[in-house]
Amino acid sequence: MSTPLQILIVEDSQDDAELMVAELRRADFDPRWKRVETEPDFLAELAKIPDLILSDYSMPEFSGLRAAELVKASGLNIPFILISGTVGEDVAVAAMKHGATDYLLKDRIVRLGKAVERALEERRLREERQRTETALAQLHRRHELILNSVGEGIHGIDCQGDITFENVAAAKMFGQPVNDLVGKPAHALIHHSHTDGSAYPVEQCPIYATLRDGLSRRVDTEVFWRKDGTSFPVEYVTAPKRDEHGTIVGAVVVFRDITEQKQTVEALKQSERRFQEMLENVELIAMTLDTNAKVTFCNDYLLQITDWKREEVIGADWFEKFIPDTNTALKKMFFESVVAGSIPPHQENPIKTRSGKLRETVWNNTLLRDAAGKIVGTASIGSDVTERKLAEDELRQSEEKFRQLAENINEVFWISDPIKQEVLYVSPAYEKIWGRACTLLYESPRAWLAAIHPEDRERVCQASRTKQDKGEYDECYRITRPDGSERWVHDRAFPLRNEAGQVYRVVGVAEDITEHRKLEAQFRQAQKMEAIGQLAGGVAHDFNNILTSIMMQVSLGTMADASPNEIREGFQQIHCDAERAAGLVRQLLLFSRRQVMQPRTLDLNEVVTNLAKMLQRIIGEDVRLQLNLHPTPLWTQADAGMLEQVLMNLAVNARDAMPEGGRLKLDTLENNVDETPAENNLNAAPGPYACLSVADNGLGIPADVLPRIFEPFFTTKEPGKGTGLGLATVFGIVQEHKGWINVYSEVGRGTTFRICLPRLANLYGQEAATAELTTSPGGHETILLVEDDGYLRASMRTALAQLGYRVLEATNGVEARLIWKQHRDAIDLLLTDLVMPGGINGMELSEKLLQERPGLKVIYASGYSVEVGRKDSRLDPGANLLNKPFAAHKLAQMVRNHLDQP
Repeated sequence: MSTPLQILIVEDSQDDAELMVAELRRADFDPRWKRVETEPDFLAELAKIPDLILSDYSMPEFSGLRAAELVKASGLNIPFILISGTVGEDVAVAAMKHGATDYLLKDRIVRLGKAVERALEERRLREERQRTETALAQLHRRHELILNSVGEGIHGIDCQGDITFENVAAAKMFGQPVNDLVGKPAHALIHHSHTDGSAYPVEQCPIYATLRDGLSRRVDTEVFWRKDGTSFPVEYVTAPKRDEHGTIVGAVVVFRDITEQKQTVEALKQSERRFQEMLENVELIAMTLDTNAKVTFCNDYLLQITDWKREEVIGADWFEKFIPDTNTALKKMFFESVVAGSIPPHQENPIKTRSGKLRETVWNNTLLRDAAGKIVGTASIGSDVTERKLAEDELRQSEEKFRQLAENINEVFWISDPIKQEVLYVSPAYEKIWGRACTLLYESPRAWLAAIHPEDRERVCQASRTKQDKGEYDECYRITRPDGSERWVHDRAFPLRNEAGQVYRVVGVAEDITEHRKLEAQFRQAQKMEAIGQLAGGVAHDFNNILTSIMMQVSLGTMADASPNEIREGFQQIHCDAERAAGLVRQLLLFSRRQVMQPRTLDLNEVVTNLAKMLQRIIGEDVRLQLNLHPTPLWTQADAGMLEQVLMNLAVNARDAMPEGGRLKLDTLENNVDETPAENNLNAAPGPYACLSVADNGLGIPADVLPRIFEPFFTTKEPGKGTGLGLATVFGIVQEHKGWINVYSEVGRGTTFRICLPRLANLYGQEAATAELTTSPGGHETILLVEDDGYLRASMRTALAQLGYRVLEATNGVEARLIWKQHRDAIDLLLTDLVMPGGINGMELSEKLLQERPGLKVIYASGYSVEVGRKDSRLDPGANLLNKPFAAHKLAQMVRNHLDQP
């Protein structure tokens, strides 16, 4: 393969230049050449550094010697061969002086290949020599630099033991100028005594021993002494220095000041002692494992919590002794980490104790490496978090219970900071009561105030600012929901204090009391009506006795045959006035529920049907009566007279609400009441009901009047056209029958009253038994009359005596018992008032006498009974009751009919 060459030819003849190139190709070179004839062109091409320069000796504008001078001056190592037609010895010598490598005659150009090979070889040798010299010089400089830059002190020693070289570090250690110790004996200046101060013989000095036997020595700790008498600890190495024949010509001493090292070692020992004490006194597990998972170290805390002994743990397999068998993944992870060189820095796993119980632990791990970086094991610090885990579990369970409680109670549970800058928690009931999202409250903590009714807002704001941190916040206020509806809220707050007694949280409970307030209003209304009823009942009781006495006397007066017509007419007027007064008293008694009831099983359809004809006469021809009766009987336990009174009062009110005429619709229906309506009405209980609906299409009741319609003596009618007892009486009768009443009204469209009474099971085929009363002129039987009112008792005695009866009188139950003992066998009838002083009322008296004489006939006289009211205020079906006030002929009829009954 041809050798490539970059050749610069200085020649004025193109033919001679090509001849040179041809000869080089023949010598197996591959020349790339450039021919120049002038000095500028030569210098330009010289800058490109060709491999070889071939130059003619003489040219018109340039010469070979000048070219050789330029090459020599450039310092470039480029072979220069001078070629000329005639060259003498003096020219050749001059060419060599100017830097030419060789010269040739043109007629001997065949020698050009050899000359070029020789020139290139000489260039290579020059370059190699230059590189070697440069390397040696650099090595020498580097050697000096290294020796003077290392931290260790270095001394060169000759065969006599004298110092021949000293580096900068050595001079610094001894506190003297560099080379100040050169020429001085090493033994005398370096160390002249043992560390204990005893003499140090020359023959024992390791430096001289090395000079003797040629062996290198290492001394770990020795004391070197300075010229000023101070010392410093060192470690040093001595090594022999030999010539090319292996003969010992001296030694080299390399030493290092270990003052800081000894201090560091001592500090490290102290640190290790402190670390060991710390590991043994903190409640943390400390342990190390080798690469086979054998325990190489553990502190006392691991032994304490696991109840193992140290000799049982050190050297034991960690996974076999401490890790549950089920946790195979942990062991796999350990060995994979050792192989991969990366271990998870944190992990959590249980460990076994001697008894087999598990302790929850959290670990911080790291790999252990030796000086070469090889992994030799792991080190771990662990925390026993068993108690913390238990506490966390209890906390989670507690939080879960709290969450379930807070999210399922109807009350709003809330937590905030003391100054209301942040709502920390609000239960979902907030959305149900306020009608607003909880998230809005978290974003704007004071948004709850905007929902408070304007009339209540300032009061609640003031209480929130001044009372919550004192534990005195207990407010009821109204809120307005987004749909415009209002709700009543009962809001309470309680402060939470830290150890310093400062309030750091406020917790509260807000309850929707809207329905509760409605029930309170109903209860207050019931209490009001009860109080008025007691007053009305008391007045009616005494008034009834007076009216009965008046009516009895009128009856007796009209029975006189010789009475003038004027007197008879007067008695008739008195009787009519007494009847009117009796009607008013009867309304009072019905309203106050002091009228003694005689309930029986009846069909609501039959009550409505029987009263329909009378109602039509009352409401007038311009009001159309419409009946829609349930297809089957609606049985209930009720007093027929009281139900008729209810229908009469509602019909009269409906007629007054339709002054231009209209429609009165009566419906009977059945209804089953569930829990929800029952919660909103004090008298409504879940179950089946027989219902009566009375609806008109009249004027309707205004919304502001509707809540008061059942109040006694409340009326919207003109003075003299209403007593205000009609609807109050209806309300009282319905409640007395354990029923309830709802009202639906719209102004201009009419009003509907729906009355619900407890419904009995269907009693098909049963008919209410009614007794036909027959009149009787009188008789001769003995009657025990018991009445505490003297005037009434006298009137009743006179009337009965005129009818031929024998009358035995008693003012109370005690007197009646005494008379009974004397005349028990002669008495045919007990006529007793239900209300009497002395501790025994009429019903109790009859019960005692009936025990002695089961066949005794009994008539009760009363329109109101406090005593009976305290028990049940109901008489058994079929009992004989004479309602006050009554006339003499009604008394005579009741007595005769009852005596004649089998």
